[in-house]
Amino acid sequence: MAARLIGRRSLSSLAIASSKEGLKATKLKTPEKLAASEVLVSFQACGESPFDKVADGSVVGSSGVALVKKLGAGVKNLKEGDRVIPTKPGLGTWREEGVLVSSDVAAIPESLKLEQAATLWSGPFTAHRILTDYKPQNAIIINGAETAAGQSLVQMASAKNLKSVCIVSAGLPSFAPVVEGLKYLGAEIVVDEDFPTASLEALIQDIGKIGLAVNISGAKSGKFIAKVVGGEKNTVTVEGQATGSNLGSAFSLIDWMSKASAAEKAKMIEDIAEMHVSGELITLSRTVPLSRLPAALDSIERMPLRTIVGIAGM
Repeated sequence: MAARLIGRRSLSSLAIASSKEGLKATKLKTPEKLAASEVLVSFQACGESPFDKVADGSVVGSSGVALVKKLGAGVKNLKEGDRVIPTKPGLGTWREEGVLVSSDVAAIPESLKLEQAATLWSGPFTAHRILTDYKPQNAIIINGAETAAGQSLVQMASAKNLKSVCIVSAGLPSFAPVVEGLKYLGAEIVVDEDFPTASLEALIQDIGKIGLAVNISGAKSGKFIAKVVGGEKNTVTVEGQATGSNLGSAFSLIDWMSKASAAEKAKMIEDIAEMHVSGELITLSRTVPLSRLPAALDSIERMPLRTIVGIAGM
């Protein structure tokens, strides 16, 4: 039996798409009919994430938050007015409106603020899974700590009474503010890739045993952080972000999302929302109108540690 289709008037809305010349704003028509499993959503905000690479002509974006406007006849897990986020990457969140399959999104608590919900794929999901699945003791050491995933790891580790040793990329134009920011978020030690390893080894003696190394950047410090924790058995590489060779086990957020049940995803979202409410997790972000998102991402005035969030209708 063919899926029942629900009619609606045809609309065009703003979207940010990939092209050979880079990212560009365009107008896209939203399909006039909904299949039984589909929902019409109006995106409220979108954030950058490591999963935003798309083919030419495709709408960019994996992280975002949207409002459900209309339901297909077979949708049972959502209702009109729900706020939802994607539970799989590459759905094209950098747009004002779109039609998505209902099983590819999840409702979120009202307690999550717009910029918090729009950036869950940027870092909090990855950090939550690593700390939940690997259960490190006493302390962690992280390279690529200036990333959204690194910032989330520092804060979530602190909430679990774990210390963080952070290595950030060499040559950052705003190194001092990055150090200050990460220490504000809870880091014990912050150095860059060029910091002498012997000096860093001396610094971390006061930390005690470090239970887990998280290889985010894949930079030259990867082998060093693995050595600090006693080898690759206590090391995890974040797939999709590390550019070098994998060390230890590999964590893929995409794989986890594809295998996790709806209940497991909901529990993760609830945990993160509770951390935001308690103040244990904050989102450092800068908001811009959706139409200005590409320019903001390329701006030399980007603020250290701040994720860019595009606001639809701003």
